[in-house]
Amino acid sequence: MGPVKTHVTPDGSIHTEWTGRTNASPLATWAAFSDTDQLNRIAGFKWTFTARDAPDGGVEREGHLRWLGMKQTWQERPYRWVAPREYGVERVFRGGPIQGYRTHMTLEPMPSTGGTALTFRMIWWPRYKAIARILAKSVASGSAQLGIAMSQTLGRLEGTAVGRLGGPPPLPTSAVQRLDERLPSRDM
Repeated sequence: MGPVKTHVTPDGSIHTEWTGRTNASPLATWAAFSDTDQLNRIAGFKWTFTARDAPDGGVEREGHLRWLGMKQTWQERPYRWVAPREYGVERVFRGGPIQGYRTHMTLEPMPSTGGTALTFRMIWWPRYKAIARILAKSVASGSAQLGIAMSQTLGRLEGTAVGRLGGPPPLPTSAVQRLDERLPSRDM
């Protein structure tokens, strides 16, 4: 596993990449790395989310954080999950210096070892190309935190790190009620 690499392209977008390898199977690796909420908590990101019913019957998610001394808000687009191979999400900001970003995690089986190669990429789009290099320093710092969280998750997956990964935080009562209303009963 290597450090997170960050660079700015000529169009002003900021690209980050983290790679790692594990002897764990793709299914075991997927179980550890598809819990993005847990990875974000390990990295120390203090994001909050709100959800509301969408007109189409789905749910609209909005994320919130404080970054660069400013409150940032974004629309969380639906995740794309292709278990156990890849996932990704796009976030579109409602203001501030970042227009949006996209994440993409791929898990490649390594037939020779039975393990898995991982690649996590992010592309950030600054609202203004002129500030890309300045923002890249802050993006690199946050990406380094996420890289450490991914390295710790790899270590725990392989049994070379101490400690346990905590489970997800409890759902708010309103979310549990919505699930109870929308999911079929399991009564026999």
